[in-house]
Amino acid sequence: SFGPQELTWTYAANPHESMYSSNISGAHRLANGNTHITVGAEGNFLEVRSDSTVVWEYLSPFNVAGEIDMQGDTTNPASIFRSHTYDLNYGAFAGKNLTPKGYIEVNPILVESTQHLPNKPTELDEVVITSKIYDDSEILSADLHVYFGTDSLIISMNDSGIEGDVMPGDSIYTATIPALPNYDKADYYIEIEDGSNEKFNDPPFASDDYYFVYEITSSIPLNISITKDSDTTLIEWDSIDGITNYKVYSSNDPYTGFQEDLSGTFIGESWSSTVTERKKFYYVKALSSK
Repeated sequence: SFGPQELTWTYAANPHESMYSSNISGAHRLANGNTHITVGAEGNFLEVRSDSTVVWEYLSPFNVAGEIDMQGDTTNPASIFRSHTYDLNYGAFAGKNLTPKGYIEVNPILVESTQHLPNKPTELDEVVITSKIYDDSEILSADLHVYFGTDSLIISMNDSGIEGDVMPGDSIYTATIPALPNYDKADYYIEIEDGSNEKFNDPPFASDDYYFVYEITSSIPLNISITKDSDTTLIEWDSIDGITNYKVYSSNDPYTGFQEDLSGTFIGESWSSTVTERKKFYYVKALSSK
């Protein structure tokens, strides 16, 4: 006597038994079309897309004893009766500062302000990763794990004042990822160990499929056009986001190599030259975005 007779949408974890609760659970559809799920007995909340992709997940740090867990520990979680997702324009948020205040969990190692510069690197750019890392005991190691395509790197971060680090002993650890031509993005996370043999990842619970990401822009402009008349060679191209400086290279024989052409003048995304000895071949390359 009640409809619908068939399910219109379902979500199941993989493996199925990894998301189970015998009571006090629920779900509600969000304005963006995603679904917010409360796995009550496990104290776990997650948001999934219609294609079952998990876009957000949080495990309550409170255990059954009412205490806050240590970050990374596996304990018996406290049950959560219900949870809700509120939109940013929810009335109670008006006039409130919604800046995160850090993790609720007790962190053996504290990590803040992990960032990469430049923000929009080209394939010519090295990318500098910095992160503020501190602890009551000595930091033994901070390793940067980088994934690009099917390849990966592990780079040691340092607070020594060398190898790209600005000031020794300021708890800001630095590592440099080399330029990655022919890749469109790189993923990275930091793995840290302190003198008490505690370990922590940033982002928390990071792995080779949960990480920070930066996109890589091609250094070759698109839609390059070359116009020649009796007096002038004019080259024009589409702008690359975040890039303001370019170089032009020319050659009469591409097999013997190109040289930077210093005869012209740049105006925005164009270059013009009035020299009489014009070359047969030209190409344009973007400079580093730093």
